[in-house]
Amino acid sequence: MNAATIVRGFALCLLALTAHGALAADDADASVPLGQLPDTAEPRQYRLTLTIDPDRSHFTGHTEIDLTLNEPADGIWLHGKDLEVQRVVVRRSDGSEQPATYRQRAEEGVARVSFGRTLPKGPLTLEFDYRAPFNDSLEGLYRVVVDGRSYATTQFEATSARLSFPGFDEPRFKVPFDITLEVRADHKAVTNTPAVAEEPGEEGFVRIRYARTRPLPTYLLAFIVGPWDERVGEPIPATALRDRPIPLRGFAAAGKGDQLEYALRHTADIVIGLEEYFGTAYPYRKLDIVAVPDFAAGAMENAGAITYREQLLLIRADASPMQKQNFASVHAHELAHQWFGNLVTPRWWNDIWLNEAFATWMAAKVMQRLDPEGGYAMRQLGESLAVMHEDALVSARRIRQPIDTHSDIGSAFDGITYDKGGAVLSMLERFVGEQNFKRGIQGYMDRHRFGNADARDFVRAIAATRPDLPEGRIEQAFFSFLEQPGTPLVRVDWTCPDEGAVAVSVEQRRYLPLGSRGDPDQDWLLPMCFAYGDGGERRAHCELVREREAHIELPAAGCPTYLMPNADAAGYYRFALAADDWQALLAAPDLTEAERLAIAASLSGAFRAGELPAADYLALLPGLLESDSPEVLTAPLADLEWIHERLLTEDNQRRLRRVLAGYYSDAAAAVPLDQAPADDREAKLQREMAGLYALLIESPAWRAQLAERAVAYVAAQEPRGGARRVEADLPAHLRATALAVAVETQGQPFAERLLDLFQRSNDALLREEILRALSYGADEPMLARLRALVLTDRLRDNEVVHVLEPQIGEADSREAAWQWILENFDAVAERLPYWFRGRVVEYGRAFCSSERAEEIERQLGGRVSALGGGPRSLARTVEQIRLCEALVQHHEDALNGALSGGRFGAD
Repeated sequence: MNAATIVRGFALCLLALTAHGALAADDADASVPLGQLPDTAEPRQYRLTLTIDPDRSHFTGHTEIDLTLNEPADGIWLHGKDLEVQRVVVRRSDGSEQPATYRQRAEEGVARVSFGRTLPKGPLTLEFDYRAPFNDSLEGLYRVVVDGRSYATTQFEATSARLSFPGFDEPRFKVPFDITLEVRADHKAVTNTPAVAEEPGEEGFVRIRYARTRPLPTYLLAFIVGPWDERVGEPIPATALRDRPIPLRGFAAAGKGDQLEYALRHTADIVIGLEEYFGTAYPYRKLDIVAVPDFAAGAMENAGAITYREQLLLIRADASPMQKQNFASVHAHELAHQWFGNLVTPRWWNDIWLNEAFATWMAAKVMQRLDPEGGYAMRQLGESLAVMHEDALVSARRIRQPIDTHSDIGSAFDGITYDKGGAVLSMLERFVGEQNFKRGIQGYMDRHRFGNADARDFVRAIAATRPDLPEGRIEQAFFSFLEQPGTPLVRVDWTCPDEGAVAVSVEQRRYLPLGSRGDPDQDWLLPMCFAYGDGGERRAHCELVREREAHIELPAAGCPTYLMPNADAAGYYRFALAADDWQALLAAPDLTEAERLAIAASLSGAFRAGELPAADYLALLPGLLESDSPEVLTAPLADLEWIHERLLTEDNQRRLRRVLAGYYSDAAAAVPLDQAPADDREAKLQREMAGLYALLIESPAWRAQLAERAVAYVAAQEPRGGARRVEADLPAHLRATALAVAVETQGQPFAERLLDLFQRSNDALLREEILRALSYGADEPMLARLRALVLTDRLRDNEVVHVLEPQIGEADSREAAWQWILENFDAVAERLPYWFRGRVVEYGRAFCSSERAEEIERQLGGRVSALGGGPRSLARTVEQIRLCEALVQHHEDALNGALSGGRFGAD
């Protein structure tokens, strides 16, 4: 980790020797519940008092839990991790008290409270006095130091509340909390509810009591303390659903408060839009939004006190349209959680998709309505199509994956949960109808308000809106996607045997990439919609495909000019067509941009399955790229970059770059660098074309312009006589690409100046861009220096990925970066939350040989097996490496032959 790791390790060793609540190795045994706690006891209410001073190494706490013993017991299991518990008392309903003992029994934070004798079932109260260290891996209650000031904040999802207080750290235990914070008088303090009383505490401290929360699970609590800048926004006005305004505040590190203004201004419309959709008022008494300088997730939906990475919430006046859209997407996602996840909470982590998939889907829906030109629906569609690559793996998890132990929880937070889950919700909405879907969700919210639910409850609520359908049909269709992994591949062929009808044959199986060892013998209850050209008009027809092989008749006046097997791209599946049918489809004049994006995903799938030769894939792209949508134009780029690096000789890399320059010439000409974009769409397209032409195609003209602007920009940031020079002409949406190009073209002197700027800056977005630019294009001595920063506190925990991901992604630096990761594996892992650490092995996905896959299994199999998400991460990594090798072997010779043989033009 950093230098503090050694200190922390030593401190925990001492704690293990002296603390009443430390983990005792000889106590660990098979009886410890590493999954769900037994039903022996359940909490009814908490009273938490925490003394938090971020300048200290520890915080102290007093916790009281009113609970019910459901059966006679001499003790109970609960959660607590790294807590130095000094006193435990059991208080019975008659007022009698007796001492108890507390002992952590597993590294995961499972603890045992022993009563000393068997107590009868019924109510009792547990009281704990304890102290604990501030965490240094961005989980639990942790500290961040910025410009010499210390801030305390929390991240409790998924299972990190146990680092801050003893309790029942599972989502099914949803009860009210009374919270009191003792903090320094000159600090701000925020939790889930408004303050209701304040009184002097110990010298220089105040004691703040907060309103009782609505029923919450532990993972949705938040404690935020320190010298924060506070900005009070305009209250969110009352509506027909809510007769009171909602107080709104923003918090940021000292000196950054003014950058909250944009977020505060653009919150009310989202909240009101969500209230209208859900048909119920915002469920909490106030809304605080907090920009945290170092934060592992993008954001966290704590009830009434949402936390964010700085670059997602702090918006400068010159921010790019993309940063503003990122803010809007994430902000709408977290606000949607206030209903879906907070108001109604899953019972267990196997249904975390109900939170994350819905918030992903809802964010795009509400933002598309508020900002129709923002492209939010296309962005969500692109992400759901991209996750099909992950879903193709044999090691892919289900959306509703069983969670048996604590180590399984980390793997539930991935693209399958968020993006595939969101796509399946979109498909279900299309199947039952938009208004029916909305009514079903409102009924679900009303029925489970401030309680818990699961997938069955949700699907039943949707199904209730369609009594006209056969009983169980909606459940069958939905659960066919929820409870099995994989993406359907639908092979479609069609003929016109009779006038006025089109005979379509459909065959479904699981999509598998080339080299996969998976079984394609899989089927779904699949809602399919077709669009087709009939006599110059576009027509549509939908069917529910229940069989592995089906025959469908489409009404038509004549033989269609084209057939689109996924109308409006509403279905979560890939499709396969005959070669002539692909050509006809791409020539269709009335395709939507969403449909073009779905076509791009299916073409990519055919290429990666080995069913579409690489040269034919390249030859089809001009028809696809007749679009002005940035999402469509950039959809093939991941494949093209892979082809460029993995398949081609140096001469043929040059030939491919020339081909791509021709393919994208119209798009690039529409957004030249010397022309300011007219709108957000043009800005997005200009950014994408700058990256393509400067970094992949390597156009001298684009590279020269961008590098010149980057050099001027960095010079403008350098202090001259104590003052900063005037800003250079480098729009924020071009900055990341320009800095990367300048590092490549200007060499070591520029890299040194850029690293110096990084060390002087506390702007999270600029720091990210600098790290990625340096890690992408600097020489090996500079790359080694950047890697060394990972082991220091000069790099924030959430910045580690900005160093290692680009280095492992580039062929020239990959081997050195990987060897460094192996040598420092534990230190890198410790900079991640405990339940997420197994994912470090996924850096190995950049390799492409079975020998390396076997080596990674040998080297890391034992090390990651006990880490959160480790076994699945290792399986995914090894599988992806082997699939890469199979794809190279299949396409390499043929594509090199096609390029060198002149199929795409002479040199």
